[in-house]
Amino acid sequence: MEDAARMFIVLLSLGFIFTLVPAAACAQTGFYDTSSRTPVACEPSGPTDADIVLVTFGQSISANEGETGYTPVGNVVNFNINDDRCYVAVDPLLGASSKTDGRHIGSIWGRLCDKLLATGRWTRCLVAPIAQGDTSMSEWAPGGNMSPLIERAVAGLRQHKIEPTLFLYGQGESDASVHADAAAYRKNFNEMADSIHLYTKAPILIAVETICYGVGTGPDLQSIDVATRVAKWVGQEAIQQAQRTVIDPSRGIFPGPNLDFINDQVGRWDGCHLSTYGLEVAAEQWKYYLLQALSQKW
Repeated sequence: MEDAARMFIVLLSLGFIFTLVPAAACAQTGFYDTSSRTPVACEPSGPTDADIVLVTFGQSISANEGETGYTPVGNVVNFNINDDRCYVAVDPLLGASSKTDGRHIGSIWGRLCDKLLATGRWTRCLVAPIAQGDTSMSEWAPGGNMSPLIERAVAGLRQHKIEPTLFLYGQGESDASVHADAAAYRKNFNEMADSIHLYTKAPILIAVETICYGVGTGPDLQSIDVATRVAKWVGQEAIQQAQRTVIDPSRGIFPGPNLDFINDQVGRWDGCHLSTYGLEVAAEQWKYYLLQALSQKW
């Protein structure tokens, strides 16, 4: 009976939800202006293992809020969750949130894709970005308002006979406050991972991310009283530990990079979001952990 119930849930995820809630029928998400974009085919042009397919999600560090935009030099494709179509990738990437100032529109993912293609292991890198700024862990867990974006991305890719290779999760700044709840973070993340693995076996990588201070645009460290600053650090450490203790390769959950190492004004253009240098370093870090995860079996 238990196995039958589990199979019903899997079939529900694969068929019923994906059939009745196509991505294009939902509200537009993140950056969605395709007027200057070049459409390309989504379907694999050769063997499916020639593609690496990344679903990138979380909050602003994983979205389009880095210092400078990037245009990939390799065969990098942006799957747009808003219309289920593919485009030549260029920042800001379609589907993820973006700054409205028109200047700070950089993303990690085009840079990462070029680094992955340079290994010669793949001939195309397809990225489906759905990260949204200022979101919390609970919003990405089942029942949260961001959770449907994950299903929309997978459903949209499958319309083109594409399966995700990896899910890259970068989020934690919103939770790393003086009121940080590490137990709730772990619970919500584990429930999110379990829900994803109901309909795909692609590994999930989780980054360590907790730093966000608005140097130059908001309260910087020197303007925060000592007690509040220490409480913030305690909250950050609690979430950092949560982000590492959820790792379980037997469940397809692997470590991503520790982006908190990028912690100075050289690495963050506003004390929170990544500078051009920070984006490059983050892409190199993600590459390292991504290749490590793919070398393991689960």
